[in-house]
Amino acid sequence: MKKIFTYAALAAFAALGANAQTLPAPDPNMEIVYDQPEGTEMLYSRTCQALREFNGGVEVIIEEGSIVNYIEQEDGTVWLGNAVSMYRLPGWVKAEKDGDYLTITGPQLVYQEPDWDSDDPDAMFNYYLTAVEEYEYLNEEGETMRSYRVTPDGVFRFKVQGNTLKQDGDGSLILGVCGYNDSGYFFTGYGDRYNVLTLPEQTPVVVPATAEVREGWAMTYSDVDDNENARLIDVAVDGDDYYVKGMYAGLTEAWVKGTKEDDRIVFENYQMVGADLNWGYFVYLTGGAMVALDDDYYLDDATIEEGGYTMTVNEDGSWDADNDLIFITSPLTNTENANYIAAYIGMTIKEQDLSTLTNPVSPDSGFIGGFDGVPAIEFNLAPLDENDNLLDVNNLYFRIFVNDELYTFDPDTYDYDLPEMGIWEPVTELPYNTPENGYDMFREGAWHTVYLYPTDAVKTIGVQSIYYPEGREENPENALYSAIAVFEDPNSVDGIVSGKEVKNVTFYNLMGQKEANPSGGVYIKRIEFADGTVKTMKVTRR
Repeated sequence: MKKIFTYAALAAFAALGANAQTLPAPDPNMEIVYDQPEGTEMLYSRTCQALREFNGGVEVIIEEGSIVNYIEQEDGTVWLGNAVSMYRLPGWVKAEKDGDYLTITGPQLVYQEPDWDSDDPDAMFNYYLTAVEEYEYLNEEGETMRSYRVTPDGVFRFKVQGNTLKQDGDGSLILGVCGYNDSGYFFTGYGDRYNVLTLPEQTPVVVPATAEVREGWAMTYSDVDDNENARLIDVAVDGDDYYVKGMYAGLTEAWVKGTKEDDRIVFENYQMVGADLNWGYFVYLTGGAMVALDDDYYLDDATIEEGGYTMTVNEDGSWDADNDLIFITSPLTNTENANYIAAYIGMTIKEQDLSTLTNPVSPDSGFIGGFDGVPAIEFNLAPLDENDNLLDVNNLYFRIFVNDELYTFDPDTYDYDLPEMGIWEPVTELPYNTPENGYDMFREGAWHTVYLYPTDAVKTIGVQSIYYPEGREENPENALYSAIAVFEDPNSVDGIVSGKEVKNVTFYNLMGQKEANPSGGVYIKRIEFADGTVKTMKVTRR
């Protein structure tokens, strides 16, 4: 989850075709540069005023800490990845470095999607990156309105100042995503201005060679949506210094450092965890408090506390959190209303005795649901064994029984979800880590939803957990099974979208950014049907 700040109210914007445009039409043979170019790569941290489309207008917010991939070649050519903060473009943008300036010249093809208005099913609609300016005009009622148009030359420049790239000029020019049709270019609402790109000064924590590493500790916590989460971590001890690997879920190989003071371990604020390339943000550790704004149910206001993140060490050696662990995107964020990417509440850490490992617990809290006549089983799959040991979710699987018969998942039916997991043949076992942004299956923490396509009427659905202590590929014979949890059909299947024709599907991340090519993370999936109705759902993709 990401916290954002609204910087300004919505600005009305009109189609640009009615305004004179001298920027040449795009080359019809232009192609998106999908493959990463060769050269010296650096990761810049971006701060800017970001624009995004919202309810037919443009919303402006403060953006900080998003990653810009920078690749420089010997001839001065530069390639930028993630060039626009609120629109995760799938390809690379070309720039030229000359002296103290870095110049991007548009239009450059950056995204394609099916042309929903065309009768040709193979037709694509193109989007281009170019310089965009804001301007004012009078409408028919004589009111002053604001809109956006491409600049005549399409040029956007940065000035190179040591380790910083600062947008040239007064900063008002927008590096924007534009469509193109018979009327000319039109601004989509997505772009950045007042851009500053900086190489981070901090580096991730490194564990000294003198530290003693203890593997397989259990970490549990809740997120801001009150979903329970748990995973295995490693702890390294070097005197009074304690290092934890995997504390942040998005960078499980990264270490953070705490120092023991009496019975407390203090993790100092603003230590860099690393660059989360899935989310596209730099990540820094802080401690503080998550609270609800305006008596809202959701914990969406992050306040950073000077003392850092602290945990109390109990007599049995376990650790309990004293405040909330908040991962922010920039050490320069507002401490009273921090821009954060994730927050962990009520965290506990304890060492485990894996000699007591036994069978996994059975899935629970399950029920049969679904829509459009397709049944689904929803259940909680706790990654625990019967002795309350936390299990490695990478070695945890489950299988499903429909009417007491073992169910087979076929890639011909699950043609999206199974390939997402690298499964190309029919299987009877699925990994715990099913796609979090799937089509027929998705997961929120331990809560799983799986749609089924049996040939007969569903009376009961059973779910069983399977754990491979050494890994299924390493030793498939060493498997531990839970009891089968059986759930009866309460006839809750309905026909919410039965027979409807889908016109368009769009993904947005939790920052509200439109995702051209969604990868790992939680997203909002917006389905627009041909009859004008819209359905949205929260989905997850790994």
